[in-house]
Amino acid sequence: MTMNTFTCVLVIVCAVKLHLASLQSNLVPCAEHCKCLYPTRDTPTQYMDCINQSLTYFPKETKLKTTVPTYIFFIDNNLTVVNSATFRNISRLRVVFLRLRNNGIKNISRDAFNTLRFLQHLDLSYNSINLQQLRSSFRSIRSISFQNLNMSHMSIEAIPENMFESFENLSAVNISLAFNHLTLFNTKVIETVPGLKFLNLAWNKLTNLSMWANFSSNMKRLKLDNNYLYDVPNFCKNNSLSFFPELVILNLQFNFMRTIIPEHYSCLSQLRRFYLNGNLFQTLKTNMFAGLHSIVRITLSETFALRKIEKAPFNNTSLKKVFFRKNALYTEMHRGHLNIFEGCTSMELLNMADNIFDKTSEAQFDELFKPLGNLTILIMGGCRLTQIPRAVTKYLRNLQELVLYNNRIGSWPDGTLNSLVYLHTVYMRQNVISLVSELSFPPGFRRRAKKVDLSDNAFQCTCELKWFIHWMKKEPQVFNVTDFHQYYKCMSPSSVHGVDLAHIILSKNICMLDLNSKIITLTCSTLLVVFVVVGSVLYHLRWHLRYLIYMMRYNNRHEVDTGHYEYDAFIAYGQNDRPWVIKTLMPILEGQGQLKLCIHDRDFEVGKLIVDNIVDCIDNSRCLVIILSNSFAESGWCQFELALIQRYILENGNRPLVVVMLEEINTRHVTKAMRAMLQTTTYLLWGEEDYARKAFFNRLRLLLHRPTHKARTRTNSV
Repeated sequence: MTMNTFTCVLVIVCAVKLHLASLQSNLVPCAEHCKCLYPTRDTPTQYMDCINQSLTYFPKETKLKTTVPTYIFFIDNNLTVVNSATFRNISRLRVVFLRLRNNGIKNISRDAFNTLRFLQHLDLSYNSINLQQLRSSFRSIRSISFQNLNMSHMSIEAIPENMFESFENLSAVNISLAFNHLTLFNTKVIETVPGLKFLNLAWNKLTNLSMWANFSSNMKRLKLDNNYLYDVPNFCKNNSLSFFPELVILNLQFNFMRTIIPEHYSCLSQLRRFYLNGNLFQTLKTNMFAGLHSIVRITLSETFALRKIEKAPFNNTSLKKVFFRKNALYTEMHRGHLNIFEGCTSMELLNMADNIFDKTSEAQFDELFKPLGNLTILIMGGCRLTQIPRAVTKYLRNLQELVLYNNRIGSWPDGTLNSLVYLHTVYMRQNVISLVSELSFPPGFRRRAKKVDLSDNAFQCTCELKWFIHWMKKEPQVFNVTDFHQYYKCMSPSSVHGVDLAHIILSKNICMLDLNSKIITLTCSTLLVVFVVVGSVLYHLRWHLRYLIYMMRYNNRHEVDTGHYEYDAFIAYGQNDRPWVIKTLMPILEGQGQLKLCIHDRDFEVGKLIVDNIVDCIDNSRCLVIILSNSFAESGWCQFELALIQRYILENGNRPLVVVMLEEINTRHVTKAMRAMLQTTTYLLWGEEDYARKAFFNRLRLLLHRPTHKARTRTNSV
């Protein structure tokens, strides 16, 4: 029997389950309390479903074809006794599959299956049948194509030695005794079944297998998982010959084995799959599996008692797949070296998910991955990784699938994946990735990509992510999503928190504007920093600067201003003070005093920027007059004019400044600039009495009179 044929036999029961489940909606009522599926061109088999109907017999159905393979599901009924008459109503059918699960069967006749000439699969699970009667009934199974016998969940405590002697002429048969109460299994029970290919003894209470010296079986698969085995059974005769020389699959997982002795299984020269999950091994020794010359797959996961791993326990050039999950493997426990897979030059798949690698050094990763140059699939989900180990891209050049879900990876340097020229699948869901650079996935990878999963990450939905969103929308089959909302959401900025990536609008114009905004922000930030630094320096040198300015102004006081000006005085005033300026100030100074004043309501150039008007008028005025009032203090433009005037005087110290206090200023309106001006400049007070007004204008005209060449001195401020 070829391996492919054997595989088909093993999975046929599961296939029937799945197929029946998919056909439930197509079943139609047929015989009494049953449903049927009749054969069609697409389904060349037929089904009769009599489940949970409290039936005590098989109803007759005349529409089922007599020449078509028939599957009968007679489950959860009340059959109690089975004999040849039990199957009279279905004897005309070509029954190949018969499930009698949980029917309360206690007695069965020796001729029970005489009429079922084509029977291939028989399920007697969840019945408590007398084993001696059952052994006799097997003689009535005459089909040489019989393949599967299910005797699980039958509360069996011991199997008679000659239980299956009726199957001695079958070329390939599979027997399940799972979920019973067996404490010991003697191999003499199966010695009479040379065609036995699969024996399932899982979920019993076995503590050992009893194998006698002359025993030998052609069995391909043996399941001993979930028993009470404390040691690996000895499958070898004299350390070289095997009791099971054809064994391909051995399942010993979830027992209580504390030690693993290579001499007990190294004779299994045909063994390809070895399942050891969930045992209590404390130490993995060097070359534990070196004697298994055909081994392809080893699963050694969930060994939570593991405390020590010696050098190269998996050393075997035939080994292609290793599942080493949930072993509490962490660097601190294995101080120093991590050369676990030394000698595994043919390994193609390594699953090390749910171990602890957050403190593993790059040197240790080098030891771990250096021997695995032919690895094509690496699975390290849930390993607390904060970055993609450099050893992955350094040594695993043939990698095709990289699985790093549920870690703490936030990003990886641009170009990291460039060396993985065969990589086509990346699973990195449930990490802390916020931004994905366009160089994170090189163009070659994007052309090859078959599957990319970055779901459940903390995406920052800015323009840097625009290319990634475009890629997802362009190739949804790569991301295996037709609806983004369940998997890909924005976490920041706060304005789009929880929004689907598919609904984020990041157009070229928006992103260009965003880029310009960043440039402007950066420029303004730079200038602000420069201003802060310069301001800080000036603040610390303020007294030196004040002394310098004072000395310059003192020296200039004796100079005669002989410049030519368009105006005698520039008048700065608030809008509410305009009537006073027009009706009181201008008639006296321009009418009687024959001075030319610069009044912004009259003299500012139309169409010119206000700032330019102010600067030009100040520059063309011989004196500067500020009409100080609450209106002036509250006006933003007036404060701006004041700042320009103060700066102009600071830069051109020879220009006279006259301050007129029109009214008492409310202290809450006094700015720092105004306070500094009032503290350093003498001002004229406006009064309402006649003598006060006359004295006011006399002093003001004196301050604003045009100088002559005979003038010797001048005062810059009043």
